[in-house]
Amino acid sequence: MTDPNVVDLLDELIRSGDRAALSHLRHAADPDHPDYPVALRWLAPYAKTQWQEHHARVTAELFALWHRGNDPTTTSGSFAVSLRRLAAVTGSDAVERRFVRILRSHEEDLPTHLRSLVGQLRSHGIGIDWRRLHRDLSQWGRPGRHVQLSWARDFYTRDETTDNEEVPA
Repeated sequence: MTDPNVVDLLDELIRSGDRAALSHLRHAADPDHPDYPVALRWLAPYAKTQWQEHHARVTAELFALWHRGNDPTTTSGSFAVSLRRLAAVTGSDAVERRFVRILRSHEEDLPTHLRSLVGQLRSHGIGIDWRRLHRDLSQWGRPGRHVQLSWARDFYTRDETTDNEEVPA
């Protein structure tokens, strides 16, 4: 089980306008980056295990990347719902191809695949449910691939209520 306070912390950094913290967190997923030890200042209290620390780092990096210059945008649903919206806005099959790569990814490869898609979501003003993403990342490697199946259903099933929830102008 993940600690929701990681996302609470990230939300607070946005509200307080702590750009320095967000800058450090943008590099949090790479343990070889010089800012990684500094990022632990914010993340370590929320991670009791190495995997919890990993999930907190990835969530924080993606969160900080998305929020670079963007106002907070709330949304609901899995990351796949956000990607479905992106595919609809761009009309591109490339989003689906990249989504399929994510579904096939091992847990340790996810940050690489997610980074550029988060950048695209950001550029189109499409929000991400950060709590849900954090929870899903923490359950990615579990037997049964429940997260991947849920994401596939969310991406390929049209839902008028969530698709119209947040349409960029």
